[in-house]
This record gives sequence, C-alpha cells and structure tokens, in this order.
Amino acid sequence: MPVNSSELVGMVLGTCTLEMLIGRGGMSCVYLARQHFPERYVAVKILLPHLLTQDLDRASFLARFQHEANIIARLEHVNIVPIFTYGQQDQLAYLIMPYIPGGTLAQMLEQQKKLSIQQTLIYIEQAAAALDYAHSQGVIHRDLKPSNFLLYPDGRLVLADFGIARLIQHHEPLSHTLTPAGMLLGTPLYMAPEIIYGKPADQRSDIYALGIILFQMLSGELPFQGENTFALLSQQVQQPIPSLHRLNPLFSNDVDIVLQKATAKEREERYPSAGALVQALKHALSWSCQITLFENTGRILETPSIPYTPPHSTFPLADNPLTPASSRETPQKSSATPFSMWLLCGLLLIVMLAIFLGLHGSSDTPLSLVAVPSTPAETEQAKKVVQRYYKNLNQKDYQAAFELLSPQFQQSIHGLAHFTKGYQDIRQQTLTFKESQLQANGTIVVVVSLSVEAANKQRNIYLWRGILRKQPDTWKITQAHLCQLAGRASAFPRCSPTNQAKWGTT
Repeated sequence: MPVNSSELVGMVLGTCTLEMLIGRGGMSCVYLARQHFPERYVAVKILLPHLLTQDLDRASFLARFQHEANIIARLEHVNIVPIFTYGQQDQLAYLIMPYIPGGTLAQMLEQQKKLSIQQTLIYIEQAAAALDYAHSQGVIHRDLKPSNFLLYPDGRLVLADFGIARLIQHHEPLSHTLTPAGMLLGTPLYMAPEIIYGKPADQRSDIYALGIILFQMLSGELPFQGENTFALLSQQVQQPIPSLHRLNPLFSNDVDIVLQKATAKEREERYPSAGALVQALKHALSWSCQITLFENTGRILETPSIPYTPPHSTFPLADNPLTPASSRETPQKSSATPFSMWLLCGLLLIVMLAIFLGLHGSSDTPLSLVAVPSTPAETEQAKKVVQRYYKNLNQKDYQAAFELLSPQFQQSIHGLAHFTKGYQDIRQQTLTFKESQLQANGTIVVVVSLSVEAANKQRNIYLWRGILRKQPDTWKITQAHLCQLAGRASAFPRCSPTNQAKWGTT
C-alpha cells in the first residue's frame, strides 16, 4: 500500500481511476476520480489505516468503515450526499460518491467572511431538512461543521461525511466498539458539551453544532476561539454564546435568543429539532420591522444560476437585496413583486415609526444586487443628494436640507419650523448606503442604515428608505420611511396622525 495520500493519484480502485486529491481529514482522503463504468466523474473517499492510532486494529477499522457505508446508504434525501458503492482493495477501504463541484460552505465563509441573511436562510433551511430526516432515521451526524456541507452550483446544499455518526439506538453491537479509547471524535469548534463530557450524543448535539454554524454565517466569526484545544473545550462547556446584537446592532435581541437556545449548555433546553430552530430564526428575523437585511459584502449565490428552493420552503427568494420578509402570521409568497413587497413594507413602517433622520454621509459602496437595471450616473446623483441632505442636517443647516425636499414633501411637513424642531435633540447622524435602485416610474429608491446619537448620547440604529424624483434642476426627496432596528426608545416621535403629517411619513 502507498505510504502517503499523494502516491495514490493514478491508482485504479474498482472501476475508478484516481486523478486528483481534493480533500483530506484525520482518517480519510477524498479524490476526484474518473469512473469508467458508467463513465463519469465521481468523488472517492478512502479510509487510510496508517493514519489511525495503533490501538485500533484492522478488524475494528473495517467494521467502522462498513458501518459508515451502511448508514449513508440508507439515507435517501435531496440534502444528503448519497453513495454509489463501496469496497475494499489493496488494504484500502473506499466509498464512491457524486462529485459536487460547487465547493463547501467552509470555502464560501472563507471567501465572504459572513453571509447575507437570505443566503443564511437558504442554507440553514436545507441543512435542517437534512438533519431532521437523518434524525428521523435514528442517525446523528456528530461532527457538523461548514466543511461537511457541500454546495452545488445551483445553490443546493448537501450534508456529507457521516464518518463518525452513531445510531441513536445504543443497543446496536457496533455502537461502542468503533472508537478507540481516548479518541476525541468531533471538531472542538462545534462540539456540544455533552460530547466533551463523554456522554452519549443525540439529535440535540447536532442542533448545538448547527447553532454555532448559524452564528458563524451571520457574524463572520466563530463564537469560541480558545488558544488551544483545552481552552476551546472549556469555553464550549462554560461560556454562553456571544451576543450577535452587540457585534452587529442590525440584528435584534430576538436573534440572540434563538442562538442562545440552540447552543444551550443543557441539551434539554435546546430546540427539539433543526426545523424548530429554523422556524424560530425566521420569526426573529421577520419581527425586526418585517425587513430582510443584507450586508454590503453579501451575495446570494456563487454562480449566476437559478437559486435552489428547498422543498416546502416558506422563505421567499428574490433578487432584491432589501425586501419584506414573511409576516408573523402569513408568509409572503415568492411570486410577490418587489414593488408590492415594498408597498407592504411602507404600510408597516407607517404604523411603527416616524421619518427623517439626517446624517453625515459616508462613501461606502452600495450593494450591487438590484432587481431593476439603473443608470450609474442617475443613481450616483440621487445618492449625492441624500448625502448632501444629511451633511446639512449634521451641520445644523436646516434650511439647506429642507430645500432638498420636493415642494409636496415640504408642504406635508408644514414648513421649515416644524421640520427644524424635529432635529433639536439629535447630536450626530452617520449613514451607510445599502441600496440605490431605479424604478420603472423614473424614481430612485435609496436605502441606508443610520446610526443616530442623541444629545443624551443614546445611540439607535435605523433603516431609512427614501424615494427621489428628478426635478427641473436636481433630484429631490419626495418620500421617506423609517424603521428602528436596534436601541432604546427612539428620540424621534412615533407615528400618530399628527406626527405623520409633521414628519412627512407616507
């Protein structure tokens, strides 16, 4: 048998010729291979006995391999990697599986750092479907991590590597003999406390790991990062997951509650299923002003193909990076147009909060995912108007800011005096552009996130959406909607009939 994995390239195993090493783990290597009968490219996973500890004898090694193959073979789900066949040759045990060219979730996170909310929901829903199905078959994964989630170019996610999966039914003969004494099976970065303590794992152990992965997708960071394995395991056992809201105020405390429950140290306090976790996450995200937020670096898919929609998915897939999410009672259908969804969002915002925050403009690049093609010159002109408007407000030049509103908007606010009065308690306002989009009626929608510091140094986070229309001389702000995302009670008045007129909320 070859002494290292690179020497296996070119070897023929069964009907496959190994062409390239594409992955390696503690006990196995994965190769891209050409299968001759039938002719296609496949992935061949080889378990390497010489990588194992000496106290794991050959019989135990092969028993574990056959056990893994049988587990995977009986799992038939659209989000689980199937196996075509398995065998043994030249002291090598191998699995033949589909070759999936889209990379892994780990590679996507390495490239993007964090994912948009829409990406996260697309992938977490598919992961949950795979896990709930496996759990219903009496199988737990036990080693969930981003590198075990493979991606097809169309956005479909599949779960791979049940290599250390164990049957929940502990009476099965192999369940206690496949792991040599003292071997830590699993990845400490995602390991549930009960596994660290050596207790039997169940489906809630997978839910713990899924909660860690969810935190990583939304924040771009791992919640626990010890200097060594011992420190990391201590954090997993003792420390609660950090607050995502503190890292990014755009996420509400409701999302923190979901993450805390998913990663509770006592498994009895976690969600009973992965599907329950996803539903709670959707509820928490939709509760924040009914808006799905997208980071400037986010993108929906690695390739410009049609997004994959998981079976029975209730999350709407859309190209617009800022659209109303599903409501608390009735989910929005994916066939809704961007205009109708924005109209619904505007009505919801009317009832919730007031309008008009000024701020000091920043030069952040707007998100490039837009549903309607726009002319760069026009959208840049509109953005500069918004930027100038906020700069005037920060400089207390209320007259100059007021003149950037359309005559109709000025009238709805009842003049400069009412307009100025609303900003007396505001100390500083800072914006980040999120979206600029040309509409079919010739208007341009500009979306920004706002960080507002009041005179008492209280800070709040808002999402502001303004509509601009070309006037004879320049672009003017004709409408605006405001939604508080984070912070204490707003320094701005909430929407009553009087305040709606005062602040120009439409």
